[in-house]
Amino acid sequence: MSPSVSVILYCRNHQAYVHEAVDSILSQTLSDFEIIAIDDGSEDETYSILESVDDPRFQLVQHGEPQGLAKTINEGIRRSKGTYISILNADDLYHSKRLEYCLETTEENDLILLGTDIDLLVTPDQISQATKSAWLECYGGLKGRYLQSRDLTSTLISGNLFISSSNLFCRRSLFDTLGPLKDDPYVQAYDFLLRCLVAFPEKIHWSEHRMLAYRLHEDKRVLHDPLAASRQTLETLTHWIPHLAHGPEANERLETFEQHVIGLSQFIEWSATHEIKEQWQTEAIEYEKGIQERNTALASLREETAKKLDSAESQRAKSKQREHELESELALTQAELETSHQNISSLKSEQASNDAALRASKQREATSLSYTQTLTHQLNQTTTHLEEHQEVLESLNASASYRLGYALLQPFRLCRAIAQKVLEWIPGRPKN
Repeated sequence: MSPSVSVILYCRNHQAYVHEAVDSILSQTLSDFEIIAIDDGSEDETYSILESVDDPRFQLVQHGEPQGLAKTINEGIRRSKGTYISILNADDLYHSKRLEYCLETTEENDLILLGTDIDLLVTPDQISQATKSAWLECYGGLKGRYLQSRDLTSTLISGNLFISSSNLFCRRSLFDTLGPLKDDPYVQAYDFLLRCLVAFPEKIHWSEHRMLAYRLHEDKRVLHDPLAASRQTLETLTHWIPHLAHGPEANERLETFEQHVIGLSQFIEWSATHEIKEQWQTEAIEYEKGIQERNTALASLREETAKKLDSAESQRAKSKQREHELESELALTQAELETSHQNISSLKSEQASNDAALRASKQREATSLSYTQTLTHQLNQTTTHLEEHQEVLESLNASASYRLGYALLQPFRLCRAIAQKVLEWIPGRPKN
C-alpha cells in the first residue's frame, strides 16, 4: 500500500545537521510516510550518518557526483509513491506535527500546495547579528504584508514568503501538471510557487502555524552570492508577472511588482558597485601582497643562489684535488703496468727455455726407450740360447760329460743375471 506522504530529504555536506533532520521526520505524529534521502555527492560524513538510519520507511540513494538541489529533488519525486510530497533540506527541521497538520489542512480545504510560518535557527559563530536582523526584517515585512492583505499573490510578487523548498507540501500530481522544479540554484522554489499561482491561484495557502525551523548558517547558498540570487529573482518575477497581474487587482499587483523591481534593481546596482569597489580593494591588497611575496621570494632566491655558488666553489676545489689524486694514481698504475709487461717478457723467455728442455728430455727418453728395446731383444735371445743349452744339459745329465757341460753353462748364467740387473736399472723399460 502506498504511503500518504513521501518526504524528499536533500543532503549535501550536512554532517552537522543531518542526524537532527532525520530525527525530526521520524518523530512525526503522522506515521504513514516514506523517506527518500538522497546524498548529493557529499564530501564529508553525511552518507555514513544516513547509512546508520534503521527504519523500514527509510530509503537511501547516493550520487557519485553532485547533481544540484533541483535535479536531486526531482529524482526523489520520481522515486516517490506517496499521494503528497513534502521536501526537507537536511540543514532544516520539521516540527513534530508538521506532516499531520499539512495533510489534514490540505485535504480539508482541497488545497494543492501548502506552506507554513517558520522559526529561524541561527548559528551564532557563523551568522552576524546584522545579517540575522536584515533577514528577520525582510521576512517580517513579507509576513506582515500577507497578514494585512490576505492576498498571497500580491505578497509573493513582493518576495518569497515560503522562503525555501523545505516549506513546500503539495500533491504529487502537481509535478505531473506543472513539471519538475527549475534547475536553478536560487529560485527553484520561488519559480514553482509562481507557476502554481498562475495555474491554481485559489488552491495555494500559507499558514500562520510555525511548522518548520529554517536554519541560517555560513554554507547557505543564498548568503554566498546575494547579488546572483537577486538577479535570478528579478528575471523569474519578470517572466511570470504578465500571468499574475490581471483582474481587479491588476493595477495593485503591477504597482507591487514595480516596487519590488525598484528595490531589487537598487540592491543589484548597490551590490554591483560595492562588489566592484570590494574587488578593486581586494585586487589592490592582493597586488601588494603579491609584491611582498615576490620580494620575499627574490630575497630567498638570492640567498639560495649565494649558498649554491659557495657550494659549487667548494665542489670545484674538491674536484681539482681529486683530479690531482687521479693523475698520481694514473702515473703509479702506468709504472705498475710497465713492470707487468717486463715480467710477462721474462716469463715468456723462461717458458721458451722450459719448452726446449722438455723437448730435449723427450728426445733422450725416446733414445733410452730404443736402447732398452734393443737390450730386451738381446736378453730374450740369450734366454732362448740358455733354454736350448739347458735342454742339452738335461740330455747329458746321465752322461759322463755332465760336469763338463755344467761348467760350460756357468758363464751364460752370469751374463743373464747381469743383463737383468741392467734392464731393471733402465727407466721407462716395458714390462715383460
